[in-house]
Amino acid sequence: MKLDDAVYKYYLCDLVTLLKEEMYKTENKLKNLQSKLLKSKNDIIFQDGRLLAYQEVLTTMINQAKLAFQIPLKDINLHDVDTPLLIDNAGKNGDDLIK
Repeated sequence: MKLDDAVYKYYLCDLVTLLKEEMYKTENKLKNLQSKLLKSKNDIIFQDGRLLAYQEVLTTMINQAKLAFQIPLKDINLHDVDTPLLIDNAGKNGDDLIK
């Protein structure tokens, strides 16, 4: 069965949305733990590691889309991701690379 391009696009958009939601939830959980300081240091370290993992995955996806495949980030719902791991935060929407 041959899938058309729209199926792949929708799959990527959905996957990106799920990853971003998990990253933001983890970021909020980490901020909550840090502000309350009621949880153990291990919980904070664990959540910090989780956040870094999501940021790394999304950063890799952004770099691949922009540099290797020249896919506009808005097309796959990566246009609004801002992680400290991005090489070029100034051009994060990728539109400056695709002309």
